[in-house]
Parts: sequence; C-alpha cells; structure tokens
Amino acid sequence: MKNTTKDPDPEYSVSKVANSNGGKTNPSPQDGESLAFRYNAYYPLVLDEAKELPLYIAVIGVIEKENGIFRPKGIEHYQLLFTKSGEGTAVTQQGVLSAKEHSVFLIPPNTAHNYRGKVNPWKTYCITFNGIAAQHILKNETGVFRLANFDLYETMFFNILECKNKEDFIYKSSGLLYPLLLQLKKDILSKGTRKEKTNEVIKYMEENYNRQITLPELARIANLTPQSFCRSFKSTYKVRPFEYITLLRIQKAKELLTANRELSISEISRIVGYSSASYFGMLFKKYEKITPETFREFN
Repeated sequence: MKNTTKDPDPEYSVSKVANSNGGKTNPSPQDGESLAFRYNAYYPLVLDEAKELPLYIAVIGVIEKENGIFRPKGIEHYQLLFTKSGEGTAVTQQGVLSAKEHSVFLIPPNTAHNYRGKVNPWKTYCITFNGIAAQHILKNETGVFRLANFDLYETMFFNILECKNKEDFIYKSSGLLYPLLLQLKKDILSKGTRKEKTNEVIKYMEENYNRQITLPELARIANLTPQSFCRSFKSTYKVRPFEYITLLRIQKAKELLTANRELSISEISRIVGYSSASYFGMLFKKYEKITPETFREFN
C-alpha cells in the first residue's frame, strides 16, 4: 500500500527544523545546565578493524534530560533510544509516535527523524551501532515499541556501558550487544507481539468500520509508523488493513440483509459505510460471488 502520509504534525515535522533548537542538530543545554550532566556518552575509537565485526558500537550513553535532535537525513548507523522515564515525541517521515516510559525508539540507518521531550525530564539510554549482523537481525524495522521486560534491557545496557574505556571495548561490547538485539527481535518482531499490537486496532475497526478511517489513524493506535503497521498487520492477519475493513463491512451488511429485510440495499450500503450502492454491490459480489439481492433472497 502506498504511503502518502505528509507531515502529520507541523510542530514536529521532520521536514521542518524545530523552532526549539534553531535548526541545530545538537541543541545547547539550557542556561545553567551542565552538558556533561545532560549527556553522559562514550564514543569509542572505531577503526576499520572494528567495522569488520558482526556488530560494533559507535556511541553509547545516558541522557539525563533529552532536549531533542533533528536529523533530516538520519545517520549512517542504527539507533536505539530507550526511555527510562518521562516521555518524548518521536518522528519519522511516516508519522508521529509517543516514546513513553519503558519503550524503545528503533531507527534504521539513513532514516530522517527527530525527537524531543514531551514530559520532562525525559531520561533515555542510547546506543548507536552498526555491522553486518544488524541488518540481518533488525532488517529496516522502525518505530516505538513498549518493553514489558525493560529491566532486562537496562541490565544489558549497563553491562555494555561498564566496559567503556577498556582497551578491548570494541570486542566486548560487540559480544554483549548481540544478545540484546536478539532479545529485541524476539520482543518486538515476533508474530505474538505483532498480534498484541494489532488487537486494539481490530477493536477500533469493529467500532468504526462504517466511517472513513485513515492509515495514520490506525498506525497511531498501534504506536507504529504506517509502513511498519501495514507489514505487521499483513503478517498477522494475511490481509491488508483496508481489506480487513472491507470484509467487516460485508459481514455487517450480510447481517442487515437477513435481520432487517425492510431496509433497502441503498440504506444498508450507507449504514455500513458506502455512499454508493453500486460500488457496495460490486464489492459484495467480489467477495460473496453473488449480489446483495440474491444473498437476501436465499437467506
């Protein structure tokens, strides 16, 4: 399905420089605030030898008070931004997402994005990394994901951070990052997790099937980007989101055709969400192989 989402929230649009930082990639700390306190990060020396490893870390750190980042072209590495406390607003070209407590914002390489604090202080743990194994594990998945076992990730994060300044950091951190990413894949990309994320969407569809529903609207409920939501929904239910809505409408129409025989086909068409009775009839025949009139006659 072609995604036509355009800057859903002008205040946080990735196509516009956020006024709060004047277009700078890294905003300055507020008056009287220590930059060291706000951002405690470790930047290991990444040589060509490290880049040959399956995984390597470029940056890892604790951000006590995340003010915001604007990256219109993204960066060359994967990024994980774990929310320890507070709340942030995370944005990609596909939509605006809420980075709440005990969630992770996953950003693949070269993906335009920005984020900023919403409920302060927004405390985060960040890992910027790359390597040939990263693509195999995470693909190009992007979005904000709730982590029920956040304490486990926190422990794994600090196990990596404790290795900083050690001579063999690149190798030790590579070995420690691997199980973290495998756990993340299990938690956010498994079919069971996808189904949990779409259950609320299914309920919303069933309650609103008879009105116009947009893709960004459904994606926000699942707290995914529209593209990620479409992939997740199709993987779980074997149909695209709007085909599922069509099937819901046809099912409701079948119920009305048999239970409310005084209603005309045009009236049923409007009730289930179609302004055109002829279009409704065409869809009904496509899925049921008979017209609405014939269905009513034999039921």
